Amino acid sequence: MSLFGLNYLFGQAQNVGIGTTTPDNSAILELYSTSHGFLVPRLTTTQRNAISSPATGLLIYNLDNQRFEYYDGTQWVAVVSSVATVPFNLIASGTNTTATMVVGSGASITLGGGNIEANKFIGTGSTTDAVDLATAEVSGVLPISKGGTGNSTSPGSGQILIGNGIGFSLNTITAGTGIQITNDAGSITISDANANNEVTGSGSANQVAFWNGTNSITGDNGLWWDNGTQRLGIGTSTPSEKLHIAGNVLFTGALMPNGSAGSPGQVLVSQGAGNPPLWTSASSLETDPVYTAAISSIVFDGDAAGGDLSGTYPNPTIANDAVTSAKIANGTIVDADISTGANIAVAKLSPGSNNQVLGTVGTTPTWTTLSTLETDPVYTAASSSIVFDGDAAGGDLSGTYPNPTVVRIQGRNVANTAPANGQAYIWNNTSSQWEPSNVGTVSSVGLSMPTELSVSGSPITNSGTFSVSWNQQNANTVFAGPITGTGTPTFRSLTDADIPDNITASNYLPLSGGTMTGTINFATGQTFPGTVSGTGAQPYIAIWSGGSTLTYDNRLQWSNSENALVIQNSLGLVNSGSGSNYFRTSNSQTTAISYYLPTSLPTGNAFLQTDASGNLSWQMIQTLPTGTNGQTLRYNNGWEATNLIYQDVSNNRIGLNFTNPATLLHQDQGNATATYHKFTAGSTTGTGTNDGFDIGIDNSGNAIIRQNENLPLIFQTNGTERMRLLANGKLGIGTTSIVDDSILVQTNGDVYIDGDLIVTGNIDPKVIYFQPQSTTPNVISKGAVFYDNASDNLKVYNGSTWVSLITQNNLPSQVASVAWKTTGNSGLNESTNFIGTTDNVGFKIKTNNTDRVIVTGSGNVGVGTTNPNSTLSIEGSISTKVSVVTSGVTLDETYHTVLANASSNITITLPNPSTSNVGRTYIIKNINTGNVTISGSIEGSSLLVLRQKESIELISNGSTWVVTSSYQPVPPIGSIIAWHKDFANTPSLPYGWVECNGQTLNDPASPYHNQVIPNLNGDPNGANSPGLSEKAGMFLRGGTNSGTGQYDAFQGHRHSVDPDGALKYSWSYNTYDLSSGNYAPLANITIGDPISDGTNGTPRTANETRPKNMSVVWIMRVK
Repeated sequence: MSLFGLNYLFGQAQNVGIGTTTPDNSAILELYSTSHGFLVPRLTTTQRNAISSPATGLLIYNLDNQRFEYYDGTQWVAVVSSVATVPFNLIASGTNTTATMVVGSGASITLGGGNIEANKFIGTGSTTDAVDLATAEVSGVLPISKGGTGNSTSPGSGQILIGNGIGFSLNTITAGTGIQITNDAGSITISDANANNEVTGSGSANQVAFWNGTNSITGDNGLWWDNGTQRLGIGTSTPSEKLHIAGNVLFTGALMPNGSAGSPGQVLVSQGAGNPPLWTSASSLETDPVYTAAISSIVFDGDAAGGDLSGTYPNPTIANDAVTSAKIANGTIVDADISTGANIAVAKLSPGSNNQVLGTVGTTPTWTTLSTLETDPVYTAASSSIVFDGDAAGGDLSGTYPNPTVVRIQGRNVANTAPANGQAYIWNNTSSQWEPSNVGTVSSVGLSMPTELSVSGSPITNSGTFSVSWNQQNANTVFAGPITGTGTPTFRSLTDADIPDNITASNYLPLSGGTMTGTINFATGQTFPGTVSGTGAQPYIAIWSGGSTLTYDNRLQWSNSENALVIQNSLGLVNSGSGSNYFRTSNSQTTAISYYLPTSLPTGNAFLQTDASGNLSWQMIQTLPTGTNGQTLRYNNGWEATNLIYQDVSNNRIGLNFTNPATLLHQDQGNATATYHKFTAGSTTGTGTNDGFDIGIDNSGNAIIRQNENLPLIFQTNGTERMRLLANGKLGIGTTSIVDDSILVQTNGDVYIDGDLIVTGNIDPKVIYFQPQSTTPNVISKGAVFYDNASDNLKVYNGSTWVSLITQNNLPSQVASVAWKTTGNSGLNESTNFIGTTDNVGFKIKTNNTDRVIVTGSGNVGVGTTNPNSTLSIEGSISTKVSVVTSGVTLDETYHTVLANASSNITITLPNPSTSNVGRTYIIKNINTGNVTISGSIEGSSLLVLRQKESIELISNGSTWVVTSSYQPVPPIGSIIAWHKDFANTPSLPYGWVECNGQTLNDPASPYHNQVIPNLNGDPNGANSPGLSEKAGMFLRGGTNSGTGQYDAFQGHRHSVDPDGALKYSWSYNTYDLSSGNYAPLANITIGDPISDGTNGTPRTANETRPKNMSVVWIMRVK
């Protein structure tokens, strides 16, 4: 039974899963996702405090304090992490003695009316940074007189502050016998004048005294003598045996129980109470394995723990500051890893600006704008999708990352031979591999032709065009082969051998526009142009078989005796006029048939009619009577138009004796006239007026079905008899065998009566079914019974009121008819028939005698909790359906989380948003290389495209699909960023990125497939490359358009020489001429490389203009 329709929940007997169909048994609610987080309610402090009776453990996120908070039953408790910034007013007391709080420069801790309690204050050594405890300090140090001691007197030399039970007073210490008092600056030393000859110290009862100095003794509970039990305890003050050692024991000599040191390899074996153990050989012991490790490898109770542990075994504790993120498997410390009572050291940060993020500079948290952060993408794929150092390379690569070698190109092997300078890899089909080979060069291309032709433009050394032309020849020569034999054709004169004696029809040269003299001889069988040839026979008629050839067909002949054209087995005889109509005979006719036309024309409209001998005669066409639309013809000693059968052409209806049919067949005999259709079966029924079966209407308009025979009237549907009315008037429903007794109607099945059943005789049924009525019947009489749907009771009318028929005997069945049952119900009304109560109490569902679901009186629903504090509270896991699709699909209510796993492009279509799917959510993620197009009514667009690893979450608001969350790897496709490729431990390129090295991209999954990637990293050989790149790489600069390259340049400027002083200067080619006064000799000054100005160091020079930089590898996101 489902109480609520959450199609994304998966429930088991004791827990609920969201995102998984197998929630963990230890959790009442499990949330599982690899691409989404769990979003708790976000409230302000005011909204949080307005929650009525919050449950213990209720979790929220406080928007005012920017933190998680939970309710511990009495108050809201903040949850903070090791990297969170916690305001001073939110730091609670704790017991962590190693925690510190750093108060930044300019910050202060304001106590108000409170106190600061500490074992000690540690200063920095500077009087200006001392703790400010009062307002009367001098140079940052508080005088004793101002320290709250109750004494305002300035102390004298040698005085100390001594408590007197009421306060503190200043007193001078007087040395007693053997005591020396030395008053140095800032200190008082009390010493024993006879200290070198005296033993001093202190201890407690039962402690064993031991020396802790030259003349000093002390005691410790770890060395204890119990004089009452005569027991010595080492490491314990409660010895339970004569010698009780709590801790490890180190033996540098033999262990000699009962005076025996034993033999090598023997072990101690107990001999029972009161007896010393004995050294025993292991072979005489039980067969249980003996641990033979060195004693130093075994940890005993009381041993001191080391490393990250503190205390002693078997119950050590984790040492302070031992657990760090580096020692956690996933490198992350979550809230659950931090004790709620732990003090967390945080530094107070001044508030950042809008849109800044919290980063670190060194080890100091700092607010930083996004523009100054690294733009490297964060790769969130599973570790199986990341290539790590040492992973084996595949495909065309061999070895391990990050330095694999290329062993194949496009799946074809590459020879393991180092190429020489200038060589290229050439495919060797014999060895089936790429091999280095010399390419060779072509310096020029030439063209030579036969002597009959001339060539210009040859040779071509760089670019150009060859031109070929004919050389001039003598008149009356032809280009032909040799006169005899075979050889190269040349221009020569014709000879007799070039013209045959006999010219056949296939090689003669026709003359046109001229004359020919002489004689042309024709050989036998040859023809002259224009000659007609062919063969024939009598009496057949010649027909053309070609352009100049005749033949005949034995189906076409001329009969001299009949003086007629004869066509045998033909498809046509004579064409009638200029059209394509023919008189035709059957091509299968085998007998001789002749038709003889009349010898005269008819006097009017007529047609030909033949007799048995084939004589044709003209017959006159009778004139048809004039009618109206819809009338039909009938022959009554002549043709006449009648309305007896009337056709309504426009509506395709037939009227019988009626000209306005309303249906396909409409019969009307006129006012107050009966009309019937009769069906008879010949002699079986007779064909008279009172025979057969009639269906029609009588003269009063009553519909009549009339069986005139002494036989039953049978009703059938779907080929099966349903009802039979016998000739004697008895009616059978659902049966063909009607009992011949006083029963007039017999049924085989239930009878449903939607109305009153009034019986004046006896009722003897097996079952009587009353149709439930929502209102009381209007027609009532005493004794009437009906089923009241409102009260779910049978009611009987007693003459004045309706009375419910409920007795003690039928009470259980009455209750069962109006209550929900596990076997199903029908005819109930949710407003009155429901599970639950009208009282203000909760409703529970239990399994295994344990509360599973509760609906409180206020309407809150709890799953796994008996105290839901929200409309729906779930303690446990929740799961939703995950659908993996490999081709296009249209989503409906059966989908929620959709994983598109297609290597080619597919389309996922959203249903139309409507009131029927308001609130429905879809989560769609592309997990393969094919693009996924999301089609539908989406806010701001009708199409969205998800590439590999991108996802989106949408929700319907009834009119559009709203995007509530999406993930797309950043930066966007086409971004170019810097990559420190050669930095130690740098992993290989992440998915979707390539180096900007001028390669032609071969990746069908990328929109840049078969395009050239810009070469921004330079050509290692120093040659020019696409994008103006040379041996050195390129810097990037912003602009309104992308992809335009520029060579290095230096801003235009000029140099000048300072004319101060008595120097005279004038300009000459490539030099400056300067002289002292007007008559000083000329001096040549050449402007050379820049030199130091004496302050900023020697200027650096190079073959290019560049800023101070570090080389990086430019990479581009291509998918």
